[in-house]
Amino acid sequence: MVYMVCHILLEIFVRSAFATSTFSLDELIGYSVAACAYLGLGYTLEKGGLIRVNLVLSKMNPLSGVRKTIEVLCCIGTLIAMGLPLWYFGRSVIVKYGSGYTSGTMFNAPQWIPEGFLLVGLIIFWIQLLAYLFRVLGNQVDLDATRAANLGIE
Repeated sequence: MVYMVCHILLEIFVRSAFATSTFSLDELIGYSVAACAYLGLGYTLEKGGLIRVNLVLSKMNPLSGVRKTIEVLCCIGTLIAMGLPLWYFGRSVIVKYGSGYTSGTMFNAPQWIPEGFLLVGLIIFWIQLLAYLFRVLGNQVDLDATRAANLGIE
């Protein structure tokens, strides 16, 4: 976020003082927004900030084995579902790094760099989700759906 603000201020200064541009503002700010979103996934999961639909879960006893089983299955399903883009971005970063693929704009940024930030964010999220699964299996999580977005972390 600090980088984005500084780059925008630099762009304003350069345009006002020198009647030119950095010619990279749109591209780099776009990469930065994507990086912020993906790099924040793991932290948001840890702090209980991700939106959950608890229509069915709120009707269940949080101490029942069925409730825990559903939570475990949801975690496993999400790990599998997030494993697919993780695999795709991992392969894409390797291919783009090896081939030297660039953005083709005036800035000509190597494309493995912004995709690398997305990959790191997905890896952090996947590890955080795996840790949550282990906490569920170890009965260290409050599964009461009435306390929405509570992942058992104080």
